[in-house]
Formats: sequence, C-alpha cells, structure tokens
Amino acid sequence: MLAEQQEAAPRVHALEDRLERGARIVRTPCGEEGHIVWRSWGTRGPAVFLLHGGFGSWKHWLRNIEGLAAGHRVFAGDLPGLGDSPTAPQPHTSPALGRYFAQGIAQLDPRSEEHTS
Repeated sequence: MLAEQQEAAPRVHALEDRLERGARIVRTPCGEEGHIVWRSWGTRGPAVFLLHGGFGSWKHWLRNIEGLAAGHRVFAGDLPGLGDSPTAPQPHTSPALGRYFAQGIAQLDPRSEEHTS
C-alpha cells in the first residue's frame, strides 16, 4: 500500500498544481469581518458546489474537479478555519455556518437562490 501511494504521489501533486493554476479564487462573506475562500473552474453549465468534511480543504475533491468542470461550473469551498478560510466568527453553530454558505452560494450563483431558500 505504501509503495502504491509513493508511486501515485507525483501524479497527485501534478494534478493539484494544474488545478491550482487554473482556479479562480473568490471570497464570500463569513460574518461581519471574515470570509470563505472558494476555488472555481468551468464556465458553462449548472453550478456544482463541493464542501469537504470536518478536516482538510478543497483538495479532497482533486480527482473529481476536472470531470465535473467539463460540463459544470464547479465551486470548491474551504470550511471556516480550514484550508485557506480563516476561522468563522462566534457562534460556531451549524445554523450560522449554514447561513454563511447559503449566502456564499447565492453570491456565486444567483440562480441558486431559488433552490436554497
């Protein structure tokens, strides 16, 4: 298993570098002074929003982004306090974080408001 991971590492790093170079970085508000960092790819098709789990960053989606971006606008966000996003203001509750993400999604894809309201 370790040998397979070592063999795959250069390909994964090359993919990460390629995606990072091709990404557009966007920041949406997170409370009064903070922000959520999003990376986006693709220019046509419906929007797809990717959020990683409780740890990590947008890089959790490395192997999915190019395929999705072929027919979609892809947005991968870093959760507050992880990746490139600073920590969210208090309170750190699910409803508060949900509001920040809903606001960010509405800003990045105004057509999504009809689906997130």
